[in-house]
Amino acid sequence: MTARINLLPWREWARQRRKRRFFTQLGLAATAAAAIVVLAGVGFGTSIGQQEQRNRFLASNLGDLDERIAELDELVVRRDRVVEQTRALDQLLAGGSNTRHLLDEFARTAVPGAYYTSITRRGDVIAAQGKAESNDRIAALMRNLQDSSAFDAPLLESIEKGSQDAADTQAATFELTFTTSGGT
Repeated sequence: MTARINLLPWREWARQRRKRRFFTQLGLAATAAAAIVVLAGVGFGTSIGQQEQRNRFLASNLGDLDERIAELDELVVRRDRVVEQTRALDQLLAGGSNTRHLLDEFARTAVPGAYYTSITRRGDVIAAQGKAESNDRIAALMRNLQDSSAFDAPLLESIEKGSQDAADTQAATFELTFTTSGGT
């Protein structure tokens, strides 16, 4: 008698065990992959949330900084206006002193019988128009201007004989130009 061993069921069982082991490992791998994907998604979501929070914080601070920059720009404009006003005031004060000095010199150089009808100034050049009782009065005025420390180079531009004025005297109209001396 020969012993007959049927190996077919054993092979079938081994094949089923290998199948179960394969599907079990496949399930474990799929579960691990799903867990990794979920964890990665949660990690990325957390990172995105934190970054959005930082962005909101920076945006709110940028608004504050923009307001501060606008305030600083306004202060710079104000400062520039104050500097301009200060310069203008300094020029007016210097010019006012200069103008007062020139008017004092006009009063010192005045002669009886001659007066100015208008005085204009452009830079250092002064043009004056006036009337005098006679040419002698104009000559005396010219000498006084020349002797003054405030004026240089008086020049008689014109003399015109006029009609009699209200005081029944013969009036002469004259025009002078001269420069201020020493930067006054």
